[in-house]
Amino acid sequence: MKFLSLIAGVAILGSAVLYAHDHEKAGEAKFWVRGNCGSCEKRIERTLEKIDGVTDAEWDQESGEVTVSFDATKTDQETLEKAVAAVGHATKKHEAVKETHDKLPACCREGYEKHTD
Repeated sequence: MKFLSLIAGVAILGSAVLYAHDHEKAGEAKFWVRGNCGSCEKRIERTLEKIDGVTDAEWDQESGEVTVSFDATKTDQETLEKAVAAVGHATKKHEAVKETHDKLPACCREGYEKHTD
């Protein structure tokens, strides 16, 4: 009986250690991304979801805020924001790349004033 209790204790402890390790790797970022429409939403979310380590990305058109769940050992918020800017959508830290932004549909370009090269 003591042996079974010991086995159960080790199993519970092992599960707790694994959970803590996985929880440490879990990252979530929320940041503003300029966009206007459903096409922007798809482009922003698809771009983020292609990044290694990203498990989910949801952009809210009304607030402009994107919420990204990711493995913090594989990526970080800076990488996420740069990826979005590279496909033509500004964040508060990174302006949209002008060359890419200028190729977006007219509805997606509406309201932009600044760009970077």
